[in-house]
Amino acid sequence: MRHPAKLRPAPDEAMLSPGEIGALIEALTFAQRELVSAVKDLRDDYRLGPRGPWIVGQINRGQFRTQADVVRYYKVGRSIITDEMRMLHQAGLVATRTYENDARQLGLTLTTLGEKFADRIGQALGMVIRERVSHYSRPEILACTRLLRDLASGVPAGVWTERQDEEYE
Repeated sequence: MRHPAKLRPAPDEAMLSPGEIGALIEALTFAQRELVSAVKDLRDDYRLGPRGPWIVGQINRGQFRTQADVVRYYKVGRSIITDEMRMLHQAGLVATRTYENDARQLGLTLTTLGEKFADRIGQALGMVIRERVSHYSRPEILACTRLLRDLASGVPAGVWTERQDEEYE
C-alpha cells in the first residue's frame, strides 16, 4: 500500500540552514558517544568488539536472523563481522546454526546469557534515554525517532519504503 500524501516534498519551512545542519550533525555525533559510553563497561566485561552490544540488541529485537543480515546492515567487510561474531560466541552470548537448505547461512540466536545481556544493555541505554529526554513529550520523542530512522535508512526524502508501509498499516 502506497501513501501518496507522504510522497510530497518537504515544505520550505522544513529546510535547514547550514548552521542548523551543522548543529544536527554535532548532536548526532555526541549523542552516539553517550550511548557508546553507557554500554562500555558491559562491552569490556564480555570482551566484545565495538559493534557487539548493538548486534546482541538487534538479534534480540529480531532485526538479524543470519550473519549475512549483520554484514548487510553494518556495511563493513565480512571478516570484521566474523570477528565480532566470534567474540559474541566466545562470550557465550550468541549461538549459530546452519540451515538445512543452505549450510552457508549462519542463523543467529541469543543464548540465555545473551538474553540477560540484552536486558542489561537495554536497561543501561534506557536509563540514559530517560535521563536525557524525559522533558520531551512522547510524540516529540517518537517524531525524533522517526527522523533518525529516516536519516539512517539512506533513502532520500519523499521515497516511501516497505518499512514505512509496515509501520503505518
